[in-house]
Amino acid sequence: MLLASLLVVVLVAGAFWIKHERRADEWRHGGDDVTVQARIEATDAARFGDALATAGGDRNDAIVDAEQGFVIRVRWTGSPAVDGSYQFVLLDNRVSPSQMIRAASASVGGKGFGANWAGAYEELHRHYAWLAGTAAKQLPDGSYTEDTNALGVPAQNQGAATLAYWITKPTMPTTNPAHDLKLAMFFVDSDGEVRWARDIPMEPLG
Repeated sequence: MLLASLLVVVLVAGAFWIKHERRADEWRHGGDDVTVQARIEATDAARFGDALATAGGDRNDAIVDAEQGFVIRVRWTGSPAVDGSYQFVLLDNRVSPSQMIRAASASVGGKGFGANWAGAYEELHRHYAWLAGTAAKQLPDGSYTEDTNALGVPAQNQGAATLAYWITKPTMPTTNPAHDLKLAMFFVDSDGEVRWARDIPMEPLG
């Protein structure tokens, strides 16, 4: 009886270890099979709508009082075997840790998606040092910030999306967004759990 109990314990521990290792590997390499290209353009408030429309977005999503707007055209091929969404966060790489830039909207094939955030996204900074700036920030009254700075689109096998972000003062505008900013892409499964994240290099749009 004792031997049987010990065997059960060993089997359970072994299964837990295998599951843990598989999950750790997914955090490291989960998005390796997805090929992604991203291009970015910086614009002022007056040209924000036109830039969005040119890139395939909705000009009405432009933020009229933005100090500077950013339009990103992203394309991908290859998708996880399970349903979910691709979420995108734009970060200011000029500060440390890199801070999230305000999200406006995403557009896929004429369909719009608003900005979002979820408590499950807190896993990002716990697994990726370069995403330390996504952690919730505690305010003096003990509450936490609830910034909605992610833009999510369906994780189709292949697709394209137009993303819009914006800044206001005191954040300084940039003349080289492909260098100064960083695009994070992460996959969220149908249960709302973050599976992996990647740093997506960007090139100038246009």
